[in-house]
Amino acid sequence: MFKALITTLQRKWLEKIVSGEITKDDDPHKWSVYMDRIQERLDYMGENLLWIAENMPELLKDEETEIQDDSLSRHRRLKLFLKVVKALNPTIDVELVKMREEVGL
Repeated sequence: MFKALITTLQRKWLEKIVSGEITKDDDPHKWSVYMDRIQERLDYMGENLLWIAENMPELLKDEETEIQDDSLSRHRRLKLFLKVVKALNPTIDVELVKMREEVGL
């Protein structure tokens, strides 16, 4: 069972790729193994995230916690998901709009 989208070790390895410290040519076997594991984790977590969104959206919204804890920004997870969408497709026009209950409609 996975506990995180990627492990700390995997993130450090990916950061080295981004910074140019390592390349696929350095160790093609390790590259392939790590990428396969990361892809597997992303698929697994993505499927579970979709299931939660479809079947228990209140868990993702976490509105009770946000209301009780003033230090948390409203709709923090929705904003995070929209940032992910924007990062995947920078040409998409993503705007955060106020929810109906916030504007009194």
